[in-house]
Amino acid sequence: MSKSAALTLLPAIMLGVIVLILALPRFESDPSKRQRMEQGIAVIAGAIAVIMFVLHTVLVIYNQGFAVSIDRIIALIVGIFFAAIGNVAPRLPQSSMNLVKLPEPVYKRMSRQIGQLMVISGILIALTAAMPSAWLPGVTIVCILVSSLATAAFSIYHLSKA
Repeated sequence: MSKSAALTLLPAIMLGVIVLILALPRFESDPSKRQRMEQGIAVIAGAIAVIMFVLHTVLVIYNQGFAVSIDRIIALIVGIFFAAIGNVAPRLPQSSMNLVKLPEPVYKRMSRQIGQLMVISGILIALTAAMPSAWLPGVTIVCILVSSLATAAFSIYHLSKA
């Protein structure tokens, strides 16, 4: 692959992902939910755009021969993304396309708890960027796995109570 093709591939992928994400609310049949979903999705798309821009810039700087700690930058980016998703999650409506429909109070409580967990785990993952290099990948992966398993546990718990 040529250098120019490699340089334009990541922004092209970024643009495609953002277009797909922004198209998601069009599948929602309820207009009030669609409007709330569009607001949340816009924040998520903006976060993805910023993350991809930073990642692309770091890769270009790294390939120019400068010393860049990519593992620390990735941990910081993933942490910020988790915190952004956790901040937006409680405001997103329950989609009418879900296979499992929860009562609205249960869904609000569950999404609030998952959002708080995502923000906390995002901050912890971002803080792992300051850890020694030998510990960084393991601690980051453990934080991601624990938050993912806790999210699944919250979902299963609230589904069993509904």
